[in-house]
Amino acid sequence: MKGYIFSVGGPSRPPDILKAGLFGVWQNTKERKDETKYWGPNQLATFADYLTISPGDLIFFFKERKIYGVAEAVGIDNDAGSFCAYLNYPESYKPDPPQPSDGIITEGEWSSVRVALPFVPSPVIYSEGIDMDEALTGIESSFFWGLRYWEGFSFQELSWEEAMFLKKRMLIRFGHNHEMSPNREQDTLIEYVEKQKPFGQLSLWDLLKSDEPEYINESGELKSEALLHGLLIEHLKKSHLKPLSEAKSFDIYHELACSPPKPTTYVDKLDIMVARHFDESLRQPYRYDVLEVKKAAIPETKSRSIDGKQKSIKLTFEEQTSQLMKYVDFISSNWCAGNYGAVKSYLIGKLYEDDFKTKFKEARDQAKTFTRTYVLNPREGKEAHKRWDSLELLQYDVDCEHEEINLTNAHVD
Repeated sequence: MKGYIFSVGGPSRPPDILKAGLFGVWQNTKERKDETKYWGPNQLATFADYLTISPGDLIFFFKERKIYGVAEAVGIDNDAGSFCAYLNYPESYKPDPPQPSDGIITEGEWSSVRVALPFVPSPVIYSEGIDMDEALTGIESSFFWGLRYWEGFSFQELSWEEAMFLKKRMLIRFGHNHEMSPNREQDTLIEYVEKQKPFGQLSLWDLLKSDEPEYINESGELKSEALLHGLLIEHLKKSHLKPLSEAKSFDIYHELACSPPKPTTYVDKLDIMVARHFDESLRQPYRYDVLEVKKAAIPETKSRSIDGKQKSIKLTFEEQTSQLMKYVDFISSNWCAGNYGAVKSYLIGKLYEDDFKTKFKEARDQAKTFTRTYVLNPREGKEAHKRWDSLELLQYDVDCEHEEINLTNAHVD
């Protein structure tokens, strides 16, 4: 279980939204010179963010310095995956859908709301909010990355600890004061979004298959990394993390901040992180999978300025792996108390050149580049020094017919 905080703009009031039990952010399309509409990378990333939300995740709202809550997302939770993102109207995933006549959310400029998120009190919703300074005061809050790096986005993921801390703060602050009753109980709300307004769940496979030449080239390479992120998230949730590992209970984070305090423009963000839970009843994270995702072949080709001219050059092995290792170091230090053994990492690309695989094997065998040595208990004698080299190279293949992202090992001997 983790959390999300949504920014509320215009005349909308967070208490009214909490009572309604439904919310969705505006997603505006871009337009080409020929007037065709398309999704930009930020809006595709927003779809991916929606797909990370699971039933039970805590929901908060923010407006004019105050945070409001406490709600929890509801939706589908079965062997086919756990999702809470409902299409607001038919084909609302398309950049230029048919003109809608009805929707789940129908207030204001509702056609700009492409996804509807349902939620219920957890355990109560309040008509009052707490000031941001109050929310970020205390020893625990110094480790919160979500709230501290939230700027310029319609909503932000919060860690399990961060979400629980906000919930605790609100319960202590208000107790049984300022409680509100929701407009619909959970069963009625689910019936409304699934039966009365049966427009379906958000699936990026529907978007991809609606216009394959727009999103994938003839070689099978996706044209958008944000779309690849979303398809991977959807696949991992439906397959219970296969082929990474199998787990029934887990959280998925998308574009997770992995930097010490700095201006948000320069924050490094991890593409995807999976926090596996100890078991289904105790949704406490205990293992972490770090995924750096590239849509193209690896090593990537980047444009660099050389002697005053822009030239395309291939990244070296060290350049290609250094960013991923920075994320591994950060997650180990800040989420696992220095225990690298709780972290596995994956570099995912369309394919790998032979020279890159050769250098990977040399670095692994010679304990270079992506190898780490760490000590948890210095009194363990010879066993005190532990070695970490848990980096795997995976190749992706898009199977539109079966709606799957196939991840296979790059076969480094």
